[in-house]
Amino acid sequence: ANSLLISTRLVGKVYYAEEIVEGGTYEKGTLLLRVEILGLAYDYVTNESVKVLKKYCENGEIVDYNAPILLVERIQR
Repeated sequence: ANSLLISTRLVGKVYYAEEIVEGGTYEKGTLLLRVEILGLAYDYVTNESVKVLKKYCENGEIVDYNAPILLVERIQR
């Protein structure tokens, strides 16, 4: 119920922020990853505190439209 699957509405290369690891917890406003396409970059930032449960891609991997990228769990405080 507290899990959130992050996917993208783009086809591009995924670059995780360097400090993002499975099992890590991150505060609201933390940059999780960036998707680059045609020279443009789209940042994915947390809207709340989260714990990263699973990374679905390797750094620099090309992702398809609507493919899962990251599974996070909301941290209740």
